[in-house]
Amino acid sequence: MCWKVYSEAVRVDSLFLPLFLFAFLQIARVLQDGRRAQYDGAGILTGLTVGANYNGAILAPWLVLAHVLNRGRAAGERPPVSALLRAVGLAAVALVASSPFLLLDARRAGKYLAFLAGLSIADHPGMEGRGFFFYASDLVAANPYLAAAIALTAVAIVLIGTRTERFVLSLPVVYVVLFSLMRTKFDRFIIPAVALLVIAASGLPAIVARRWHAAPRWRAVASVLTALLLAVSVAAWAPRAIPIPRNEMLARSDGLLLEWIEQHVPPRSRILVEPGLLPLVDVFNSPGRLAEELRRSLVRIRPNLDDEFIVATYVGEQSNYDFATIVQRADYAIVSPRNVEYIRSRCDAFAEVCAFYRELGKQGRKVYRVPDGFELGLIYDLRPQ
Repeated sequence: MCWKVYSEAVRVDSLFLPLFLFAFLQIARVLQDGRRAQYDGAGILTGLTVGANYNGAILAPWLVLAHVLNRGRAAGERPPVSALLRAVGLAAVALVASSPFLLLDARRAGKYLAFLAGLSIADHPGMEGRGFFFYASDLVAANPYLAAAIALTAVAIVLIGTRTERFVLSLPVVYVVLFSLMRTKFDRFIIPAVALLVIAASGLPAIVARRWHAAPRWRAVASVLTALLLAVSVAAWAPRAIPIPRNEMLARSDGLLLEWIEQHVPPRSRILVEPGLLPLVDVFNSPGRLAEELRRSLVRIRPNLDDEFIVATYVGEQSNYDFATIVQRADYAIVSPRNVEYIRSRCDAFAEVCAFYRELGKQGRKVYRVPDGFELGLIYDLRPQ
């Protein structure tokens, strides 16, 4: 059951992105080669990718397309349909093995899928008004030179690229178009597509050198430029993956927060915590024995942290941000100043949370603020004075 629980919880881009890229690399090898091992690898990696993030399901049509376009290593040696069916079967097995909750808790899985489907037809609060060209304009705003390199590469591949290069280019283009048609848009949604476009753009010197039959020394220069362009592109885009305002790499504040609680908060206190500020507390509230054993271990080592932590939630229309209820249940509240600033600018979309922050500022007593140089956090004392 633990595997079921944690397979449901693991949905992170850091796992999804490499799996997506490796899976598509294997699918491209199916197009070029078509040996049984290539099919099997493509199927397994595709299943694992979907298990890491349901968006990975977009790889399935390209696996089928790679099989259809495969001409075989020699005339008349096209891979049989059974190779494709085997790959699809292995993808299904890998998906279920990595996400068993899909079968063990089909109702919850259906709820997740319905939520994701809802993003395509309704704006998520805080993301309203983003039009069809949001992703393109966001990329241009982030790095216009990288955007120009991607556009030039796309034109070059269409005009003088190989069949495999056009096949590779088609996936990120369709990926971006599909997600541009969704009502809810967020830059994290298209990370795999941007990564593929960056990789494609790095190959522009090699494409041009091949087209004009350059001498070996110029091909070597093109290869060096390709490597440099890839490194520069990754360096230009990587800061967007750092979830800190203005891309400042700040030290985590959870150690400071726990230390202050240990020294100033009476044991057995009830503390409301916003998710992400204390990852350890997030684990405490996960189902299963791991959370229980981890809490016992912490209290055994640091007895002054024997408190009841309540994780604040806001998912869709379900939340526990009602201030009157929180005052009755909690003695302290730990919130993120970044959340406060963001929510106050969007009170229409997050009315209940906005009201909570407003009452917290009026009735709560600010007792600690994480110092500059760390990810910020605020602790409020909610006890009657």
